[in-house]
Amino acid sequence: MLRNKFGFSIQFFVLSLCFFFFVFCGKSYPIEKVVETKLDRREGKPELFQLNGAAYSASAFRDELVFERSHFELKQEFPPPEELEKYLNRYIEDTVILKDAVTELDLNSPEAAAYLWPYLRKGIIAYYLDKKSGVFEINNNFPDIEIRDKDIEEFYQNNKGKLPEGLSEKEAKRKLENTARYLKWKKIYEIRNDKKKEVVGALKKNNSVQIKYNAINKVIQD
Repeated sequence: MLRNKFGFSIQFFVLSLCFFFFVFCGKSYPIEKVVETKLDRREGKPELFQLNGAAYSASAFRDELVFERSHFELKQEFPPPEELEKYLNRYIEDTVILKDAVTELDLNSPEAAAYLWPYLRKGIIAYYLDKKSGVFEINNNFPDIEIRDKDIEEFYQNNKGKLPEGLSEKEAKRKLENTARYLKWKKIYEIRNDKKKEVVGALKKNNSVQIKYNAINKVIQD
């Protein structure tokens, strides 16, 4: 099974990544404005649901869902209806909690910054390695992976007897194209994901580190 190396809450990742741009700009940590902006962008048309009379956009939900599935769950296909409902329920729950958090908590405090820092740190590392290795681009552009028509036709002719009954030729070829695109993506992903080791190795080689082992005892004692 393909897995994202850095497993952590998607909600906190999105929140923390935005937080990065504000956290060290002074004594205040204006993350509250970031959260409010993200929540505001969820509202709009076409209406998917209402929360306390406010309309929430189906397009905004879809955009977040597709992005998070492709980058964090490594799932490139759109979820079936029963699974989609679970995502929607979580999305609504997240919205309710985040709106209340903005009201009830001081998200601009140093305490909030300290609490969110571990998620931010992991998020930046994951994003950096995905960008440097090319993983981000292949995940972000899955629909653009080219599959040649002649390859689909050849595979269809060789395997049409093994395909589920009742499928038209057009439906069967569409399924085969999706499968071929996924297999091609998987192969590219594995190569690029493995490249992260080279990226980290180069960083280690190009940076000099000296550990003061005598100081470790002081850290323990303190």
